[in-house]
Amino acid sequence: MDPDLHVETKAPLNRVVIVNDDDQQVAETRSILEAKGLEVSVARDGGQAHGAIRMETPDIVLLQIILPGESGFEICEKLKQQNPRLPVLILTEVDLDSACNLAERVGADGYLTRPHTEEDLLTIMHQVADAVWKRTREEEENEKEEKGVIRFRCRCGTRLSEKFANRGKFVTCENCQETVQVPNQTIHEFITKRSEKSDSGDSLQPLKFVTVKCQSCSTFYRLANVQGDWRKCPRCDFVQEGSLSIIGAPMSRAALESSLRVLRVLNGKSKGKKLMLPERKITFGRATDCDLRHGSKSVSDHHCTLEPIGHGVLVNDLGSEHGTFIDGHRLEEETLLNAASVLRIGDLQFRLIGEDLSVDDEMNRVQAWSEREASAKEKGIRLVEAGKETAAEAAQVIQQYWNITRKRSTEKP
Repeated sequence: MDPDLHVETKAPLNRVVIVNDDDQQVAETRSILEAKGLEVSVARDGGQAHGAIRMETPDIVLLQIILPGESGFEICEKLKQQNPRLPVLILTEVDLDSACNLAERVGADGYLTRPHTEEDLLTIMHQVADAVWKRTREEEENEKEEKGVIRFRCRCGTRLSEKFANRGKFVTCENCQETVQVPNQTIHEFITKRSEKSDSGDSLQPLKFVTVKCQSCSTFYRLANVQGDWRKCPRCDFVQEGSLSIIGAPMSRAALESSLRVLRVLNGKSKGKKLMLPERKITFGRATDCDLRHGSKSVSDHHCTLEPIGHGVLVNDLGSEHGTFIDGHRLEEETLLNAASVLRIGDLQFRLIGEDLSVDDEMNRVQAWSEREASAKEKGIRLVEAGKETAAEAAQVIQQYWNITRKRSTEKP
């Protein structure tokens, strides 16, 4: 440890595992830590993280939330189930109360948002390590004497309490009849440091989390793992045609809604299917040189163009006979198709998947979600999710972040 880093600590802090797939973020964090004499290992996803930690337990884990595969919330939950005394610090750009609350509920010990200073990072790492060290000593005393009660509350609102010896076990909520896991500890010290600077939106890449099923070999692959044409299966090289089979895992569904590049077919033989637009302007029509073709008599040879631009799809009618409409209004010029709006091309109807909430509306929804958890914490009660997997709630939190980031980027002067 660098002798110039004067931090009083009882907990050891020598070996760190960074779980993050962003090369630039990893390089910045690694540089800070190695300059202070810390040994740093890097894992890019949950599988690598679990493997690295099984080989040698670190003194602390620095965990990103938005990751390919499992989210940081899910990874944290599994790490804490395997070793409740492993210090975990969430290090992320997601600055939302809902994310903080979920991080605490899955067992994280601290939460630091980017951008941060070198001092902020090193200070909170030591605070987290010390808090876990102190809590471990207290729990060891409770174990010896088998004393203490864990008070918690199901998401349905029912208050529950169990003996300390029953931590980690599953009980049935007497009100909603859902199975709830008794927390490993009661309300513990959760250390947070939030940035005052908003995110730039550079990390808004939801489509990389969409999972696709190959029509030929049935391989499941993520768009993030595809180099080049995302219709080409990375295993068998089959180039898929027509509607892609999108796997409906929570993160995949959230990514689809947040990307604003997916149209749901509302009528005809393909009703209910999803159509993902590429990252370029395309032409829709009957002609063989169109990017998207449809044989309907109401569709002109070159009917309209569609261009995803991050916060919607620009639609331009090309002088078609039967017209192009957005929410019932015939287009006379290039017009933005917003989330949840209906696009009609001739007799064909599509809805742009996603929500069209303002930043204030989305933040109000986040606030309402967070108030119950804050109220429970003030009363010394830990709120526990029932009847909903962490993956689903993690996807909802990340989608909130994506939606807010996208709206902020479009509202900038």
